[in-house]
Amino acid sequence: MGLRFAHLAGGVARAAFSRRGPHLSAACAHRVLAPLASPGEPSGGNWLIPARGHGGHSHHHGEESGEASEKIFRLGLAADVVLTVGKAITGYLSGSTAITADAAHSLSDIVLSGVALLSYKAAKVPRDKDHPYGHGKFESLGALGISSMLLITAGGIAWHSFEVLQELCLLLLI
Repeated sequence: MGLRFAHLAGGVARAAFSRRGPHLSAACAHRVLAPLASPGEPSGGNWLIPARGHGGHSHHHGEESGEASEKIFRLGLAADVVLTVGKAITGYLSGSTAITADAAHSLSDIVLSGVALLSYKAAKVPRDKDHPYGHGKFESLGALGISSMLLITAGGIAWHSFEVLQELCLLLLI
């Protein structure tokens, strides 16, 4: 929360926020960092604050290989298929609208997992002449497609529920 207005503070306070944590006040940071001021400007011009580098390591912690990620996608897709079939059979045999709606939701999960897999594969394609910054935006487009399909599925379920309630009201009036 204290970082929200850090851009309004001086360079010393910004350094204190980023180096020491938000609990360190600007006055305290001035006392701590004052010895690091450049000789010509002791009141706060150029501060000689050592920058934190990466120390020779990369930021690819936890990233899996492409094959492992695709394997996870495919495993999730197989689980969705099994769940959808089970829910559809249970919903049909029991006559439960809720379970049938859940099966429809699981069916949409199958489609969404397929879209996610395709967008993941498209995003991993290396950059080329037509896409000098790479194809990473395909993941965002896939997410947009997935959210749109979820909204459409939710609308279909809501519409079906409305029709069931409407039929129930008509039966009660007769």
